Amino acid sequence: MNRIAQIGAVALTAGCFIAASSPAWSATGTSVEALIPVLSAPQTEADMAPASLDLEALGGIEPTSVRYLGADEVGQYWLGQTNDVDVCLITHVPGGYETSASNCMTLSNFNQYGLGIKAGEDLADPSRSVEAYYFPADVAGEFTESGPGTTARQSTDGTARAPGDLIAGPTGSLDVAAVDVPRPDGSSFRFRPLTPESQGWTP
Repeated sequence: MNRIAQIGAVALTAGCFIAASSPAWSATGTSVEALIPVLSAPQTEADMAPASLDLEALGGIEPTSVRYLGADEVGQYWLGQTNDVDVCLITHVPGGYETSASNCMTLSNFNQYGLGIKAGEDLADPSRSVEAYYFPADVAGEFTESGPGTTARQSTDGTARAPGDLIAGPTGSLDVAAVDVPRPDGSSFRFRPLTPESQGWTP
């Protein structure tokens, strides 16, 4: 089960995924580094979360695990892990209410479903809310090779970074649809985009 946290905001929706069977991550023994390559690189100064992000309130995220993913015209995005090794997608919408939010989930559920979150002052206002999805490395190419939200982003030190396994942008700007992606071991990755009406889905 995932844990959702939000600070200083009035609107949030995030995928709530419940595993119904033994997920591929535990079955195959895939390493964290293989699922999430960004975590295998040393943390740099540009990766560190700003002081305005309360990582403890956002799910007990370990500061040394945080990696910066990029920013767009509305939000900023990071990935991190909790002390109990859940993986967390973190968003921040600066200005106004200074909205920060996170969605944390077990590695096995992340491997099956990825991470998704919508957060902001008003989910109906794309200038003040964001939508983001983070995918396991082996299926990320199905989602990040084309489409909105996949251009190189600027890191906090001003250097361009590739989008990697993230797609993100103002709420409603992403062209995403439900899909099952087959894996070589016979399992499937099940992607379901978030909707304004629902906080998630169960398989």
